[in-house]
Amino acid sequence: MMTLKKGQIASTDYDKYVDEFIGKFPASAYGYKERASRLSNEAKYEESSKLMEECIKKAAKKDEAYSAYADMGDSIYTAWNIDKAIEMIRKAYSINALPAYKHQEAQYSYFKGDYQQALSMFLDLTKTNINSGELYYEAAQSKAQLN
Repeated sequence: MMTLKKGQIASTDYDKYVDEFIGKFPASAYGYKERASRLSNEAKYEESSKLMEECIKKAAKKDEAYSAYADMGDSIYTAWNIDKAIEMIRKAYSINALPAYKHQEAQYSYFKGDYQQALSMFLDLTKTNINSGELYYEAAQSKAQLN
């Protein structure tokens, strides 16, 4: 219901869906990420960060919680930076070695300006079950940045 109603109803009504979801599924990272994103949109970064830390403590799938936290980066809030995002996604990968987490890390490396690292990671990912044109495109973008 949260997915269906997102963007279609008033934020206060949507918050009720998020609260209900967290109440029914307190071990799921999804509800916390939705709430944290809403808080970030309202420039309540510290509150959002604390909520994501709570998410990590309560989540049954810690890797998903770390991945969700990694996605919360915002340059306005100094506690969320690309190094923090890389730290969080590496924790997720250490728990569950999914190629999707390596892809996330490769993207963060690119955003950080570590194009050689990103290029290597994107190319390595083409040898996994998530091989796609997107990876080759991202590798090409990394290579272009290296001249």
